[in-house]
Amino acid sequence: MEVLIRWGLAIVAGGGAAGLTQGATALLRLKSAILSGGLANPLVATAELLGAAGVALLAVLLPALCLLLLAVLLAAAFRKAGRPAFGRRPGP
Repeated sequence: MEVLIRWGLAIVAGGGAAGLTQGATALLRLKSAILSGGLANPLVATAELLGAAGVALLAVLLPALCLLLLAVLLAAAFRKAGRPAFGRRPGP
């Protein structure tokens, strides 16, 4: 795929996702304000903050956790194989 098409598609998809998220947030705040007279808005804002922080944390930690898991699995595979190329015999 050409670079111009790829970037254009990324902008459209990212803008669409951001627009949907903002629209859902605005509707949630509107409903919260109508149903509670504005008293629940701090709770809604706190939930939004925790959700955003959680997603950002997962975006950073999940790739690191996957890399760590891969390293552990590779180490276990090499240990299980007994590394016969170096003259060690496999253990029990």
